[in-house]
Amino acid sequence: MREYDLIVVGGGISGITAALTAKENGVKNILILDREFELGGILNCCVHSGFKNKYSSEVLTAPEYIYSLQTKIEEYNIDYKTLTNVIEIDKNDKIIAISPEGILNFKSKAIILAMGCRERPLGYKNILSHRCAGIIGAVSTLKLINNKGILPGKNVIILGSEDTAIFAARSLILEGANVKGIIETTNKIKAVSKEAKNFIKDFDINIMTNTRVTKVIGKGRVESVQITKLNDNKKPIKDTEKLVTCDTLILSIYMKPESLIAEKIGIKTKEFGEIVLDKNMQTSAKGIFACGTVTTGYETMDKVIKNSEKVAHAALKYLNSL
Repeated sequence: MREYDLIVVGGGISGITAALTAKENGVKNILILDREFELGGILNCCVHSGFKNKYSSEVLTAPEYIYSLQTKIEEYNIDYKTLTNVIEIDKNDKIIAISPEGILNFKSKAIILAMGCRERPLGYKNILSHRCAGIIGAVSTLKLINNKGILPGKNVIILGSEDTAIFAARSLILEGANVKGIIETTNKIKAVSKEAKNFIKDFDINIMTNTRVTKVIGKGRVESVQITKLNDNKKPIKDTEKLVTCDTLILSIYMKPESLIAEKIGIKTKEFGEIVLDKNMQTSAKGIFACGTVTTGYETMDKVIKNSEKVAHAALKYLNSL
């Protein structure tokens, strides 16, 4: 069994940032575990520019940003294992994971949970349909286009206006798809990043606020959607129904914190799975900390980075107290 001073579960931006910050402040033996093929988390789905970090003076694209962090991981001799899924953490700080190598056992003095968040199941959006093809999540859309080179549809309606919806709309437009509009049930867009807001203006994306998709129509594949205007009480306004032809409906739904492993060992979480932290960024389990979107749900990159740097210092303080 390999022993470490600190193990970070999750190799997205929050996990990488926490590991690098801990190393820079004196933590010696660090391991990052991630279940995906490569480090980088949800940012691997993106290709747009606008990223900055302290390791580069230039404005970077998403792939360049990830590469700059991976370069530092190699430089700092931080161990990491991809395609490694943590299945159990016990109260003695023992971690059990499975990978192509088999069942792996690790022990650590401190643990940081940085598993990020994922799209909720598609059934979360209560829309009448015949379960036809052509309904997909925004993050899955980004993966298909930017990672696999697959265009999921030619005429697209997007439901939801979070950052991932705008990024998906941008990628679709650049690949030649016709984004007919973004449907938002509230009276304003929910995108929070500066880049996403700029994309709306730059690409002249049609935003339909106070509107809801009430029905999906199609045999085999989506052929059209029915949209309806909403009043101030979020109730459909009579006689405002309208059919919009499309072959794809993209759902930008709330991101659910990937906190199942934490819940499994009794760590306290909130209603939607956000891990609860004390003032020292420690979970309800001693020696186990958490950072990033697994504690907040979707959040801006700047806030994730600051949060991850803070948890690294909290873990260091804990290690120094042992």
